[in-house]
Amino acid sequence: MISSLTLENFRNYTHRTFVFEKGTTVITGNNGIGKTNILEAIYALATGKPFRSSEKEVFLQHHAPYGRISGITSQNSQNTENLALFWQVSPNAKSVYFWNEIPISAGEYLKKKYFFAVLFSPEEMNLPFFAPKYRRNFLNRLLSTLSSEYFEAISKYNITLQHRNQLLRRASEEMVSPPEFLFWDEELIKWEAVISKKRKEFFLFSEDKISIAYNNITATESSVSLHFQASGDAHIPFKEALSAHFAHDKMRGSTSIGPHRDDFQILLRGLPLEEVASRGETRSALLSLKSVERAFIQHHTGNPPILLLDDVFSELDTEHREHLLHSFDNTQTIITTTDTLFLNETKDYCSFLKL
Repeated sequence: MISSLTLENFRNYTHRTFVFEKGTTVITGNNGIGKTNILEAIYALATGKPFRSSEKEVFLQHHAPYGRISGITSQNSQNTENLALFWQVSPNAKSVYFWNEIPISAGEYLKKKYFFAVLFSPEEMNLPFFAPKYRRNFLNRLLSTLSSEYFEAISKYNITLQHRNQLLRRASEEMVSPPEFLFWDEELIKWEAVISKKRKEFFLFSEDKISIAYNNITATESSVSLHFQASGDAHIPFKEALSAHFAHDKMRGSTSIGPHRDDFQILLRGLPLEEVASRGETRSALLSLKSVERAFIQHHTGNPPILLLDDVFSELDTEHREHLLHSFDNTQTIITTTDTLFLNETKDYCSFLKL
């Protein structure tokens, strides 16, 4: 759980500290006052970066020379840790991660900390409709926070991919020796194996769980599933696929297959969610995906992550709100809302933070 959060020059907060209790906290206030910024900061401590933008100029206050997020977290009321992210802008632009006041790299930060969070925000309602890169980002955030091996693999794969693409563009204009491609191809193959293995583990884990979660939220018996769409033929080794696509890649100047082209679909009753679902069904399906994400984190860490729900109740009726809230029992949950009806429904068992 998280017990305190301090923000310095982050979004609309120059300097402010928030204290949280166990159980459910509801953050209230008018739109534009900074409710979502609090959730974004907590999520940044859990994942290493804000979810709405990775550009410092966006999430740091205008003209501020630095920004800092810090929080005190604990695991089962024990093993307290002090986490902090520090950003400094030009001319000495840098990002520094702190674990118990020790400056470390991003990879070490994700490896050492045991604070995890699952976020659901209005932006994620569009996950099925956005371009594939947003769904890959979902996978990368989740798997990077759980596996230092995956974090390294996705970082090294992207760097290797850039080098290979540069070589492909050169090859269309001049002679490039085969050994140059051989080196980068071998690097891609090495990191692709790690990435694909970890992604497949998540989809295998989700097979029956997402339908159960959906039916619990909606009180129906509809089938919901995740369909992983690898960029290449699953029956052809990646090494052979790279070779088979080489002429095409050389002509277009970029690598056409690999984890950077993977995608997945959410299926409702066997059909793409974005084609057949109502808005209510879409929201319930995405909340079910978040439930699977939560279970996956708990499976790997032994502890449930805290839940951050940004205005997710505005389109749910009272019955679904109650069911959703009670499904989060025994988990620290932080909710933002402007809905006064929701406040009346939950006042007996929630604590409130009014901005």
